[in-house]
Amino acid sequence: MKKMMKLAVLALVGVLAAGNAIAATTDVNVTATVSEACIATTTQDITIGAIDPTTATGTIDSTSVGSTQGQINVVCTAGTAVNFSPAASVALTGALNGGTLNVVPILPAGPATPGIAGANYAVNASVAQSEYTAVSADTYNGFFTVTVAP
Repeated sequence: MKKMMKLAVLALVGVLAAGNAIAATTDVNVTATVSEACIATTTQDITIGAIDPTTATGTIDSTSVGSTQGQINVVCTAGTAVNFSPAASVALTGALNGGTLNVVPILPAGPATPGIAGANYAVNASVAQSEYTAVSADTYNGFFTVTVAP
C-alpha cells in the first residue's frame, strides 16, 4: 500500500510539474516576390482588303472597307504599365512574284495597364499610295513583331 501511495504521489508531482512548463515562441519571417511580367497573344490577324491602284487614293489601312483590324490580348502583373513597339516599316513579300510591299504598323498609344484580367488592343497596318501604285498585282504576306514592355 505504501508503494501504491508513493506511485500516486509521484504521478501527481509529474502532472503538476508538466502543468508548470514554460512555452517558448519564435517568429518566422516570410518573403514572397511577385515578378513584373506580361504575356501577349495575337487574337486576330490583319487583312488589308483588295486595293485597286487605278481608283484608290491616299493611304489605305486595315480599318478601310473590306479590311480586318488586328487584335492582341495582353495580360500583365497587376499595376504593370506597358508600351507597344514594332518595326518602323515591314516588308511584305509577294506570293507569285516575290516583290515587296512596305506597310507601316499602327499600334496603341501607351502606356497601357492591362492588368491580370487582360485587355484587348487593336493593331493595324497602313500602305502608302506610293507603295501600292509601284508594285505588280499579287497577294503580299508577312508579319511584324509587337513588343509589349514595361
